[in-house]
Amino acid sequence: MANAMRTFFALLLLIAIPRPASADFVDAEAAMKRREYPSAYLACKSEADAGDAECQHLVGYLYQEGLGVPLNATEAIRLFRLAANHGLAIAQCRLGFAYERGFGVSPNDFEAVRWHRLAAAQRDPIGEYFMAFSLLEGRGVAKDRGRAVELLQDAADRGYAPAQIELAFQLETARGASRRTVRAYMWYRIAARMANNPKVRDRAIEGQNRLIIEFSSREIIAARNAAEDWKPVGLRLEFGPLGARPAPAQGYHAGS
Repeated sequence: MANAMRTFFALLLLIAIPRPASADFVDAEAAMKRREYPSAYLACKSEADAGDAECQHLVGYLYQEGLGVPLNATEAIRLFRLAANHGLAIAQCRLGFAYERGFGVSPNDFEAVRWHRLAAAQRDPIGEYFMAFSLLEGRGVAKDRGRAVELLQDAADRGYAPAQIELAFQLETARGASRRTVRAYMWYRIAARMANNPKVRDRAIEGQNRLIIEFSSREIIAARNAAEDWKPVGLRLEFGPLGARPAPAQGYHAGS
C-alpha cells in the first residue's frame, strides 16, 4: 500500500523551495500557466543554455512531458541533472525519482536516496516526502520510521497535502502508544481541505471515514476545530509542476 501511495503522489506533483527567478523564467512560467508551451520553451531556452537552474528545470520538464517540444527523456534528465547540481530542490527530486523508478536512467536506489536527501536537507517538502518513504521502506538506506515521521511532519506543516495524508496514515497504523488516531483524523481532514486534486482529496476523506467510528462526539469536535484552525508554517506556498511559489495574497493554494 505504501508503494502504491508513493507512486501515486509522486506522479502528481514535485515542488521546490522558491528562490529569486530570472525575468525569462517568470515569462516562461506565465506561458506555462496559459498552456502556451512553445512560448515557455522559447522564453527559457537561452537562459537554460546559459546555466540558469530554474530554466534548465522548466525546459527539462517540457522535454519530459513532450509539451511544446518532442518528448525526450534523455534531454530531460540531462537538464534536471544540471539544475540539481546547481542545488535546485525540485530538480533534485525529479532526478531522485527518475533513479527510483528507472525513468530515463537505470534504476538505482542509492542514487535516488542521494538526491532525495539533498532536497530534504533544504527542507523541501517533496524531498522530505520522498526521503521519508525511503526510510520507511529501507530502499537505498536503513529503515528509520522515527526519522521518516519527522520528515513527513515538517512537509505536512509546510502545507504539502500528500505528506499530510501519509503522516496521518503513519499515525493511524502505528502500534501501541504511538498510534494517535485523533491526530491522524485531524491531518486527513486538513489534507482534504487543502488538496485540489480530487483523487488526493478522496484518499483523505477515506482516511477520515475509517477513523471517525472510533471517536466520541467530543473528540470529533476537537479534531475538526483543530483542523479548521490549522495554518501552514512559514511562507505560504502554492505548488505547481515548476516548483513552489509564494501563494497569492488572496488565498492559499495547495496545488495537489
